[in-house]
Amino acid sequence: DAGASSGVWSTSNTTTTVGGQSVSDTAGVNGSTWVQGVNYVLFENVVPNGSGNITLSGHSVPTTQHSDARLPLNGFQLVDAGPVSNATLTGAATAAAFTTTYGTASAAQTFAIGGSSLTANITATAPTGFEVSSDGSSYGSTATFTRTGGSASGTLSLRLSATAAVSGSYDGQNIVLSSTGATSVNVTTAASGNSVSPAAQNYTSWASTNSMTGGPTHVGQDGLSNLLVYALNLKTNGGNGSPGTLTGHLLSFAKRADAVTNNDVTYAIQISADLGVADPWTTTTTGVTETTSAIAIDMSTMGGAKNFARLIVTQK
Repeated sequence: DAGASSGVWSTSNTTTTVGGQSVSDTAGVNGSTWVQGVNYVLFENVVPNGSGNITLSGHSVPTTQHSDARLPLNGFQLVDAGPVSNATLTGAATAAAFTTTYGTASAAQTFAIGGSSLTANITATAPTGFEVSSDGSSYGSTATFTRTGGSASGTLSLRLSATAAVSGSYDGQNIVLSSTGATSVNVTTAASGNSVSPAAQNYTSWASTNSMTGGPTHVGQDGLSNLLVYALNLKTNGGNGSPGTLTGHLLSFAKRADAVTNNDVTYAIQISADLGVADPWTTTTTGVTETTSAIAIDMSTMGGAKNFARLIVTQK
């Protein structure tokens, strides 16, 4: 504050030390005037911009007479930018491809992560469809690695969640490691090959999806029960022909893959000499071969003038 009314700055022989430099309020510094009640900032050894002026925040400061400049404090703010952070995170990596079936979480992959000069914990944040853990057992959308002193470290576990959508996109996704004041680093999923397969349908979900009413024993217009249609992967809208295939003496039935995967039905071959009239239907293993994809019987092993065979499917 010049401490005087508006006018040309006059000599008062006042000397102030600024940054180790002696500054006197000599008359006519910068060729401008002091204004009472206004605080000024003194800029020493200012280099003009070529036009004889220096512009700071829109204020043009003449520097034609001296290498120093003064500027009113009006409109200035002092902002605490905080200390310079040296916080550092480590753990950037690329994961191998994740695969799973809907309803089951994928196998987890693990990554060593850490940080130094930290002021806060490390947080791992998973993208949609993935989940993370700091202890390998409790999984969620985020995981926290606690800072001790100025550092934190641990093992990040990463997996596809059991509820990850079959239609989701999981290639090239970033799991972000972050901590206040540190530059974030990423664990990135493989660029291709990450996928979720549909879950196998059991009889109940299959019947619901295909509007198969009446229960497993209900017989449709083609004479086949709902359970048999499910077990042999036949058409759900009727119109099925023979559910089996006879090639020479070999009678075979193809199984539904989902039924095999779910293991919710059993397959058996029964034989009779007269369709069960006098000779009851009897389950047999003679001449029968069964794999995960089919069950068949070699009719030539049955003997007798007439022989009949049928498939029995039972819901577990």
